[in-house]
Amino acid sequence: MQRVTLNEFLASARPYDEWRAPLDTNLRNAAILAGVAALVSPILLFVLPPFGSLGDTWFFFLLGKQFTGLLLLLEPLRLWLCILDGIVLVGVMLVTSETEGLEYATVGWHQVAFVFAVVGAINPLVIGILGGLALFIALMNLAVWMFLLGMFAAFVFVVACITRPRMPKLVAKMRANPSPPPPSEVVLRRGRTLRRF
Repeated sequence: MQRVTLNEFLASARPYDEWRAPLDTNLRNAAILAGVAALVSPILLFVLPPFGSLGDTWFFFLLGKQFTGLLLLLEPLRLWLCILDGIVLVGVMLVTSETEGLEYATVGWHQVAFVFAVVGAINPLVIGILGGLALFIALMNLAVWMFLLGMFAAFVFVVACITRPRMPKLVAKMRANPSPPPPSEVVLRRGRTLRRF
């Protein structure tokens, strides 16, 4: 057995902080999703608020003002969320370059990747909550419209079913007497005619 002194052992040993370990799959996926969300969120922040004015239209029977308020609430948050997106995007790119494409990294970079994954989830969470509630209100109003259109279609169907038995009698009567009276004469019930001038 070979003897090693303590100085030789410490010279060949690596401290725990310098070990390069593979990133956890969930951490890798969370960091990638944070980067994608940092790219998509600014687009949504500029696209969604103008739709807030639709809450004042005839489409919204229910909660139109709340729909407008939820989407317009994103406007004052837009600057801060865009700054947060920029920080997350730069951070995820830095972590990706330092961890060999999110494969292997030291413990410190694992912690940095975790922080950027958590911070990257804040913006989609805010947009998801506000946009999700607005989408729920819009879908609820769409359901009301579909219900009303269904009721109208049912009404038309019922009216058509009620009047349908009379239709063959009217058609038979029209076929029996195909020529209408001339417009200058109107036939009265007892066979008398009334002339118009």
